[in-house]
Amino acid sequence: MSKKDYYEVLGISRNATKDEIKKAFRKLAMKYHPDRNKESGAEEKFKEINEAYEVLSDDNKRQQYNQFGHNAFNGSESFGGFGGFGGFDDIGDIFSSFFGGRSRNANRPRRGDDYQMRTHVSFEESVFGKIINQKLPKFVNGVKTEVATEIKIPAGISDGQQIVLRGYGGEGYNNGPNGDLYISIFVKEHREWKRSGNDILIDIPISFLDIISERKIEIPTPYGMETISLKDVKESGEIFTLKNKGFPSIRGGYIGNMLVKINIHIPKMNDKEKDKILKNSKTIKDKIYTKWKKKFK
Repeated sequence: MSKKDYYEVLGISRNATKDEIKKAFRKLAMKYHPDRNKESGAEEKFKEINEAYEVLSDDNKRQQYNQFGHNAFNGSESFGGFGGFGGFDDIGDIFSSFFGGRSRNANRPRRGDDYQMRTHVSFEESVFGKIINQKLPKFVNGVKTEVATEIKIPAGISDGQQIVLRGYGGEGYNNGPNGDLYISIFVKEHREWKRSGNDILIDIPISFLDIISERKIEIPTPYGMETISLKDVKESGEIFTLKNKGFPSIRGGYIGNMLVKINIHIPKMNDKEKDKILKNSKTIKDKIYTKWKKKFK
């Protein structure tokens, strides 16, 4: 589902000033904050508002968005470039207006709010996992500071899955624990490989001449090249299985396979090459076609 225009989300014009953007954000965030609004969809609306404000309140991001729309933020692998932390100070101010004189001063401790961000990884990185070393904001003893953090993206992670950094969310109230940071992982598409469960699918174009010659061919996998023999191929669409060349289970103990689909094609040939093949194939009968045609008699 396509995203709504960020200006439409905040209900402002494209020429809105920074003060107008902030004012619109504060009004909507107070209305839809999950701790205040228990209606269905309020939490998703709050996330949408925060995402829009994060982009439009930053001059550089706003310029990119005005020029390229949502596509401006789909190509970078920078960890901090996706749903970073630009709006957190203002969200803290809004929380104060929500709870000032009541929740913040209540005797009971209260857990801080959860935050969300996102990052992209390549297809290969989703197979093997990735470690990102990044400084992230965190509340330590009530003070917001930057902490050098090792973020481990596990091998086998799927597109849209989340990892959690405990304690990297909003500040706890009255000595309550911090909230958590949820990082959504988006996996970039590969030109040839496709994911199906823990298996990797690939279609290989093979000349019928390679089939006749019973050649061996190399199959590219994330783990390196693997060789298969074509001597057993009988028809287009056959599938070879390369064991343990797919995705590892994120829970461990299992590795998927690579499924190689053979698509047979006729290579381009000049007239001389065609005549040579026809001369040597006149006595060969297409039994499969002959059998199929008999169904209509």
